[in-house]
Amino acid sequence: MTDKQRNAPARPKTRHSSGVTHVNEPHHDNFTVVGNHLAQHPELSLVAIGLALHIQSLPEGTPIGIKALAAKFPEGEIRIAAALRELEEHG
Repeated sequence: MTDKQRNAPARPKTRHSSGVTHVNEPHHDNFTVVGNHLAQHPELSLVAIGLALHIQSLPEGTPIGIKALAAKFPEGEIRIAAALRELEEHG
């Protein structure tokens, strides 16, 4: 991987620089729009938000199940099931 990441600019060379800098970069193809009501939901766990984002990015009609999601991600069936319950509870 010799290419630089476009979404991770080099840190400024200042004496007190630390942390992460947020940069918005427009996307023109192959992206999913996510509402802030989901991305910043105050009652959902980060796992539930990430799972909802993944589900939204899938083509319409794609079957979604705990076993299929667990085969794709490292969280496992228990955490995925809990995240799906969270999403159901919050609509």
